[in-house]
Amino acid sequence: MSKLRKVIDSSLVKGKPASSKFITTAEWVKLYPEGIRRSKDYIFDPLMPLEMPEEEAFFMIKKYPELKLMDDNFKEISTEDDLDEISFRELQILGGRYGCDLFKKSKDFIKAGIRQAREDGTKPISVEEYLERKANKTVIKNRD
Repeated sequence: MSKLRKVIDSSLVKGKPASSKFITTAEWVKLYPEGIRRSKDYIFDPLMPLEMPEEEAFFMIKKYPELKLMDDNFKEISTEDDLDEISFRELQILGGRYGCDLFKKSKDFIKAGIRQAREDGTKPISVEEYLERKANKTVIKNRD
C-alpha cells in the first residue's frame, strides 16, 4: 500500500467555491499500467487538504502547479529536488542504488521510491557496487 500525502489547492481562498482536478484515463494508465482503466476526480475545498496516494499526489502537483504538498502540521513541503532534472537512465541507476524496484516502472514511480528511501534514511550503495551486482545478476540469468 502506498503512502498517503496531503495536497491542498493554494489558489482557493475562504469563501470561494471548491475546485475540481482530475486524472484522465490515459494518465491513469501511465500511473498504473497493470491497473484498471479509469479516470479520477478530486474536489478541493478551500483551506482543506485532501489525502491521496503518493504517486497520484506527485502526478497532480506536476500537472496542476497551484496544488501544494502539506505535512501533518499544515506546513507546505517543497516538491522541488534534484530528481526532476536528471535523465531517465540516471534516475534508473539512482533508483537501483537505493534498492527500488525498476521493472516496468515509470519516472514517477522511481522518483517516489527514491524519495521514500531517503525519508526512511536509506543510504545508496556506490555506483561501482550497483553495476557489479547488476552484472552478476545478468551473468547468472544467462548461465541458467
